[in-house]
Amino acid sequence: MKLKALLIFFFFSLIFLNFNKINCICQTNVCIQNVNSDSFSCSTKFENKQLHFFTLNNFKVLEFNFENNLSTFEQFQFEFFTNLSQIITLKFGYFCECENIWKFSNQLLIENNSQKFDLNLKQFNKDDQLKNLILNELKNSKINNNNNNNNNNRENEFNSKLILVITNDNNNNDNSLNEKKENIINFQMKNIKLCSSVPSNFVSVQNTHFQLNGCPFYFAGTNTYYLGYNSNYMVDDLFANAVSMGLKVVRTWAFIDIGGSGVYNVDGPKNGIYYQSWGGSKPIYNDGSTGLENLDYVVYSASKHGLKLILTLVNNWNDFGGMDQYNAWYGLTYHSDFYTNSNTKQAYKNWISHLVNRKNTKSGTIYRDDATILAWELANEPRCEGSKGGRSPSCTSATICNWISEMSSYLRSIDSYHMIAVGDEGFFSGYGNDWTENGSEGDFDCYISQSQISFGTFHLYPDSWSKSNDWGNQWIQQHISSANSHSKPVLLEEFGIRDQSQRAYVYQNWLSIIQNENAAASTYWMLAAHQDNGSLYPDYDGYTVYNDNSDAANQIRKHAANMTSKSICH
Repeated sequence: MKLKALLIFFFFSLIFLNFNKINCICQTNVCIQNVNSDSFSCSTKFENKQLHFFTLNNFKVLEFNFENNLSTFEQFQFEFFTNLSQIITLKFGYFCECENIWKFSNQLLIENNSQKFDLNLKQFNKDDQLKNLILNELKNSKINNNNNNNNNNRENEFNSKLILVITNDNNNNDNSLNEKKENIINFQMKNIKLCSSVPSNFVSVQNTHFQLNGCPFYFAGTNTYYLGYNSNYMVDDLFANAVSMGLKVVRTWAFIDIGGSGVYNVDGPKNGIYYQSWGGSKPIYNDGSTGLENLDYVVYSASKHGLKLILTLVNNWNDFGGMDQYNAWYGLTYHSDFYTNSNTKQAYKNWISHLVNRKNTKSGTIYRDDATILAWELANEPRCEGSKGGRSPSCTSATICNWISEMSSYLRSIDSYHMIAVGDEGFFSGYGNDWTENGSEGDFDCYISQSQISFGTFHLYPDSWSKSNDWGNQWIQQHISSANSHSKPVLLEEFGIRDQSQRAYVYQNWLSIIQNENAAASTYWMLAAHQDNGSLYPDYDGYTVYNDNSDAANQIRKHAANMTSKSICH
């Protein structure tokens, strides 16, 4: 049967509906309104407007402004109006980002002038024949849009749209949909409802920024590594100081790995606390009071203080065990064997599963269901080389990128809602000859491009990298530009300089770029607070900025306030 099709790129304001007890957001061009009912109807701004159209070879194309990714939605509903008298058929299609493929609905019939549709995106199927037909039309055509601008390559644009393909399989008249402009110009859509698949209070991605309950979520935060093995008082005091500074997110370690039965300790327990150790044939987990109950309290306390957490799952360096402890368990030679050895990869997956599915002993909430966790992070600063063992001659940034792809896909398979990040330092590949951009230490673009990676991360330490403080300005701008090209947010996740006489000035410059270029977030290294004896936790590495009256602390507070001011619904 001959296919005649209309391709409609339609751009509409999003309206989020409360399905399955998920809190709803009604969002139009002029308002955002919380909705708490199970059923809800809201009309979009283009209701009753006529759609402009132009001709694309054998297609009729209707187009107007829309640029929302559907990867965070499960189902939608809309009402379709037309003054066409004949029966027509249609299919919806959308780009499924998590699987990197196009999917299409089953065929739907329009038998009356007005018809309502309720579609579940999970029931859409792959249809390469239809996708290729559309792509060929787009690639081979010069399209004159309403502004009369030519565009020869629409594939990338196509990959960001929800489309409607209208066919006429019930009428063999080739001109049935090609008659007068008036016959098709009055297609109207209203009462569009989109259901967010992200539950209330979970942070998600919306293009190049984060989103929380339907509103933009820009934030300033910090890093604190010592929370998971110290007293409840020290945890609470740290979080209270973070809140006092206006910080919204704290990044901390979700690992303390030790040797165990017959295997040496790479770093050893911390204050007698560890999370996993070697059990003789495989790693075993310490779920009790000298183990993961301490992390339980960190997550519980963060929630009570209104903070979000980024939880890092393993360390590239031997502090707290990390990859080198995994390698010691299995007697491996090179540090980079961690990324390729089947035993270490499975042990790491098992650790992820144990943590994601753990029920918090303080709150009673399973970790995968806890909105306190902003994101899981695959590793702290993954490189081919670590603290021990050196790098295998075969290890490249592609080795790590493949590991990221595998582990992020596994993590997504057991946790549908939390964002996933890499935790890398942001080193580039193919940008130049310098070690930070020649691919020898990483490949930021490969890492951020993986389908299950929600946002990019990068670090900035001019002191350790033999760079100038001003060099940091371009480093930040490069990562913002790269992340924008991937349509994902980017987080300046760690940064610091040791010279306290220059720190406030340098931080002001760096953080101004974050704000002015609309980068999503920053988390400085690091915040510390009081110990059990009332003294401040020592500044061991020279980067600590306390919650005091220093110029650097004041700059961070100012930045935090500026980022919070951007996190509003218009």
